[in-house]
Amino acid sequence: ISNAHVVAGTGRTSVVTPDGRRLAATVVLFDAERDVAILLVPGLRLQPLVQADASRGTTGATIGYPGGGDETVGAAAVRAQVTAEGRDIYGDVRVSREIYVLSADIHPGNSGGPLVDAQGRALGVVFANSTSDPTEGYALTDAEVAPDVTAGVGRSKEVGTGACAA
Repeated sequence: ISNAHVVAGTGRTSVVTPDGRRLAATVVLFDAERDVAILLVPGLRLQPLVQADASRGTTGATIGYPGGGDETVGAAAVRAQVTAEGRDIYGDVRVSREIYVLSADIHPGNSGGPLVDAQGRALGVVFANSTSDPTEGYALTDAEVAPDVTAGVGRSKEVGTGACAA
């Protein structure tokens, strides 16, 4: 799983495994409104993270590649869970999404990475940082991405990734 804005407009997608292998990935679900992409990665051989719920005060971490650099694990805490009103990844359609407001240091490159609790369980998918508060970031809740995850299971056919999202 990643964010749709991460793979938007791409022709070839790949993932790098913890042991340094680069594997071809096929985008099998692309949801520009929810900002979710589901990837099929043959040969990945990793177990999915166990999912959990969070509430205000839940602590954990974000995992990502800020600035396109090395994998970084950063401290995070849930400030709130809200229904956010906004726009799709292209700014065209008004959408509502269940998100966590985080106390976290989020930068471009964290998008699409997991928000995990202190036990390493997935709480959500990081998608943005605040434009006005450098200590605030945002993650889609697991409940928000669940319909796309369910719809993506078992798919193998590549889908279009739309235009590049600015």
